Amino acid sequence: MGREGETWAGRAAQVAQWRESGLKAEAYCAQQGLALPSFLYWVKRLRRPREEAQPVAPLQLVPVTVRVPEAGAGLTLRSPAGWQLSLPASWSATDVLALLRQLP
Repeated sequence: MGREGETWAGRAAQVAQWRESGLKAEAYCAQQGLALPSFLYWVKRLRRPREEAQPVAPLQLVPVTVRVPEAGAGLTLRSPAGWQLSLPASWSATDVLALLRQLP
């Protein structure tokens, strides 16, 4: 089992032990030598199904068509979702990259 799985299982067991103990979180953490904020983080995280804590879909490559632009023409980005963004030819590759990093 990977380290993340071990952490998840270990924290889930710890939270289950706390719930069975009947102690308040503060008392349980003091007794077990745990940091209360970290413990409460795991209590909250374990309330959600494990799948929600992971990415919904893996990143994937999408096909790109590159055309040689006309002299002086700008750059047009077209999304499969239908939106289009036209940029002036004066934009550098650094400017375009900075813009793309801001997109969700």
